Amino acid sequence: MALTNYQYTISTDFPNAKVNGEYLQDTIAFYSGIVTALSCINVNIEPDKCDIWFVDPLSVGDEAILDAVVAAHQGFGIAVFVTGTAPVTILTKAVVSDVSWETVFGIVTTPSFFWPTLTEIMGRVLGLYQGDGGELRIVEQMQGQADVVMASYAFPVAGSPTRFRIDTTVPPRDGTHNIYQVECRLNGATNLTLQYTSFSMMKVIVY
Repeated sequence: MALTNYQYTISTDFPNAKVNGEYLQDTIAFYSGIVTALSCINVNIEPDKCDIWFVDPLSVGDEAILDAVVAAHQGFGIAVFVTGTAPVTILTKAVVSDVSWETVFGIVTTPSFFWPTLTEIMGRVLGLYQGDGGELRIVEQMQGQADVVMASYAFPVAGSPTRFRIDTTVPPRDGTHNIYQVECRLNGATNLTLQYTSFSMMKVIVY
């Protein structure tokens, strides 16, 4: 691998002359269709510059996609605040189950205790992974109710530790001591390892 930097000028290359690094990173990594894995984004390390690092040089087609993503980036995004639930973190976990889901880790909490507007609460899994595939999902268990899958994700192939982030798309239910489980399976892959992975519940405000 050869880390490669694509540098853009914030004041001229971005339409509103500003960058929301986290939102830009998600757009590139999850929605752009760029095949090469994104390493990181640095904003204003050098004044008025945005450095977008990939693990390898981009193809001509992918570089054109990156230019289009930058040209469309409005600089807006979301603000998140951890208001009560401390993150749970694992250092390393190798997934061994193929078809059945195995619980990697989770938390027990009452969502309305730390923020009453449940539609503004989401769960986030953040960490590193490595492997040739596999899946992850976030499941909410509430006493007396059916389980709800709040988010799911299929891991792309990654030969070295690669960043990932998954946010729930379903608001939590107003239960007491709800269980939020992070579950994984190989689903035909041969290996999947999570590293430095955490799960948090947060208040979210769109701006």
